[in-house]
Amino acid sequence: MTNDQLQAMRDLRAEGYAVIIWTPEELRGASVNRVQDRSIELGHQVIDDLADPDFDRPPMSQEEYLNDGGSTCPFCGSEDIESFNPQTYTNIAWAACECNSCHKDWRDEYTLTGYSIP
Repeated sequence: MTNDQLQAMRDLRAEGYAVIIWTPEELRGASVNRVQDRSIELGHQVIDDLADPDFDRPPMSQEEYLNDGGSTCPFCGSEDIESFNPQTYTNIAWAACECNSCHKDWRDEYTLTGYSIP
């Protein structure tokens, strides 16, 4: 590995990236593509095991939440959510929501778009 390649790896690690490199000798003839694919697959399991449970990822955007139909927690993506205590005022309504997985809360907001006759 060249000094430039080593420096590039150090720079990536300094920015928070996990960088793993195997030499051809360490691969012992294994397919690079198969090693990469399997490493990514197993890496997600390792990250899930080692990740900080209090790490705050940014919540999904308003657009993502609307496209999702409000069916998952905007903070952790769990479907184990509850909505309660709906309230209205003129042409808007809202309901308190809580995630049973990450225990964060938010408010779903609704706007009157018309009416229908049953």
